[in-house]
Amino acid sequence: MPHDTLLLVITLVLVLIALFLIPTLIQVKNTAQRAEEFMREAQRDLLPLMQDLRQASARLNKLSAEAEEGLSQAEPFFQSLGDVGSAIHRVSGFLRGDFGQVMGNAIGLWLGIRAASKSMLKEFKPRKGGQ
Repeated sequence: MPHDTLLLVITLVLVLIALFLIPTLIQVKNTAQRAEEFMREAQRDLLPLMQDLRQASARLNKLSAEAEEGLSQAEPFFQSLGDVGSAIHRVSGFLRGDFGQVMGNAIGLWLGIRAASKSMLKEFKPRKGGQ
């Protein structure tokens, strides 16, 4: 009898395990099928996107290379532009400083000569009335 009871307990445990495992295995199978279907759809959608990304990357690389080439060709122009700006700055500094001082001195000298000549002309003009 103990042997029959042990066999009955083992059978019940196996039936309970089977009742638990069968729905679990079915759910795992369904999940695996959905995952496989999702992977197929993702692959179908992502492959064209990856090709588009590669093409866009290639276009960006080409544009970048062209921009670098254009900048290297424009570099002498920018250097010349900088030289012109520097020359303008020097001329402006000369006109504000040195030239202004020279012009101030020249105007002062001219006004001095003018005043002196007027004064001297008054002295040498013959006076009316015989004196």
